[in-house]
This record gives sequence, C-alpha cells and structure tokens, in this order.
Amino acid sequence: MGEKNYYETVKNGFGGFNEMTVCRTIALMLGQFKVPTIESNNVVKFKPIGSSTFGGYIYRSGVIMIFNDHTAPFSASKLSLKDALKELMHKTRFGFMALYKQIERDRAIWLMKIGKTYEDVFGYEGELAEGGREHDKKVKIRVQPIPEDEISGYADTRFVYKNSIYQKFYDGETTLWDTFRLIQGKKRSARSLERQTNYARENKQKTSLPVIYPNFHVFSEFRVPNRLTMLDFDLIKQGVDLIKAKRIRDTVSCMPEIICVCDSFTNGNFWALAAIGETVSKYREFSEAVCDEIEKRLAVFGIQIDRCGCLMKQARFLVHDADAIIKNPSRRFYEASELYS
Repeated sequence: MGEKNYYETVKNGFGGFNEMTVCRTIALMLGQFKVPTIESNNVVKFKPIGSSTFGGYIYRSGVIMIFNDHTAPFSASKLSLKDALKELMHKTRFGFMALYKQIERDRAIWLMKIGKTYEDVFGYEGELAEGGREHDKKVKIRVQPIPEDEISGYADTRFVYKNSIYQKFYDGETTLWDTFRLIQGKKRSARSLERQTNYARENKQKTSLPVIYPNFHVFSEFRVPNRLTMLDFDLIKQGVDLIKAKRIRDTVSCMPEIICVCDSFTNGNFWALAAIGETVSKYREFSEAVCDEIEKRLAVFGIQIDRCGCLMKQARFLVHDADAIIKNPSRRFYEASELYS
C-alpha cells in the first residue's frame, strides 16, 4: 500500500481532516516497520527500534521529537513533517512530495473552514521537549580560562561503559585516559576501512564493539552530566570525501576547547569531546549551543554536526584509532550564560 493511502485511510476513518490527522498518518506508516505507537493527550508516542520505552513523540503538526538513545527508523532526534515523510517513504521506495503538498493543502483548507491560524491550533509544538524544556531558546556561550587546579580533572573524567550495546546494565565506569588506551591498543579488525554498502553486515560488526556514554557518569544510581559534551561529525552521509574529512578533523583537533578526537565506526566520520564549565541544568540546550559555535568556525567546509551527540544518554562505539588525539585542555572552555528567546 502506498503512503498516500495511509493518509486517505486516516482521513476517511475519522470523517475528514482534523488536528490529529497528520500524526495519526505517521503513526500508521510506522506500523509497517512494526514500531509500537500509542495515542495520549493529543500526541502519538512511539517506541523507536531498539528502544525499550516510548520516547518518540509525533505532535499534531507532524513534528517528531525523540528522547531515546535510538532514533530508528528515523535518522535524527528531531524532524519536520517533510523530513519524516521523506525518510519513511524513501525506505519503502515511494515518493513523498506529492503527499506532503496534499497534507499542507488539506490543512490550509481545514484551518480556513474553522477560522483559525496554524499557530492557534498547533502553536509551536515540537519545540517543547520532555519536561517542558524550551528548545526554541538558545544558550549564549562565552569562552574563559579553565582554573589551573581543574585542568587535569578533565582527562580524568569518568563515564560508564558496556561491553555490548545490547546489555541491559552498565559494566562499570572508566576514565578518558583508559578509554584512549583501549582505542589505540585494539586491532582494526572490527572497523570498516571503506564505507560499507552492506549495512546489515556493518551493524552486525558494531554489536561486537564496546560502547561508552561520555556525557554522564553515575552517582548514587543517578545520571550526572559530565563537564564534557560530545560532537558527532557524521560527514560521509553529507557527501564529504575522505580528504576533506581529514582536513576537518585536523581543524577540530586544533581548537582549544577540544579535549579529544577519534574515529567513528565508518571511515571518514569522527567524534570529539569539548570541555565545558560547571555542570548546567539545561545540558542539552548548552550542548547544542556548543555545536552551533563550532559549526560557525567550520562554515568554510559547509558541514553540520549531528545533534544526537547532545543527548546526555548518547552512546559511542569504540573502534581502533592509532591516530586518536587526547590532550590536557587548553585554558579555555565554554561557559553557559543567560537564555534568550
């Protein structure tokens, strides 16, 4: 069945277009991937593939927000209606633009009939994250020196690890220094030296790799944010070749706020950790502000940093990287300032 039929099925089943039509259509489309969904309080929740909780939210406008470590079948933790349709329909080999235009046309006609504007009905939902956090606000950041007695503490940062992503419980905690000894000491056998076209085989290889959660540690059974934020440079899917990726990595390595840089599973991609100030309550907003600032410095390359790395519970696979860089941070770090609209 084509995606347009999902939309017509929902519309006809509820007597025409209404404020819940769009999110119910996406929920029905997720059913083809066997993704569980539940409808609650004018929002549809879903359980991303590989997750154990309903951390995905489909708002009435069609905006999608995901608060799990896993985002599948989507590629990001936040998507617009157009992006969501594109990804769902690409996976099933159908076009998406015709359906998107039809939805927006029907929505405009419906709003005219009820005499309301888009904002009257849908507001700016999708900008509000779990717990009422406001993602339409950004954090102003500034750079200032790290106190002398705190410099060594960054490299001794502790975070949890697992020997496999599928384990339910953590195996313990490790330090940044110990992690790099592991990265530089393991053989390269599990890493893809070229970008794999067989993604099933690539994902199977990942399951044999240990994982870390660099953005937090555990204290008295509670997750506590570290004074670090992860920057995920997923460059290959942005069309960046290996030579340009190497230049980008070298540029990032020289930034004074960067503590470490090492390879991701796919050749050409990499991740880094940036030193930040005292732990802040709005960890995700703060991390996204750091990404914004780094992207400005890398504007000449025209790339984007994957915002999934801003999630406190984001996991990172460890692969061998003889060229991994770790350094005592230079005497600068990001410090959060006031929020502004």
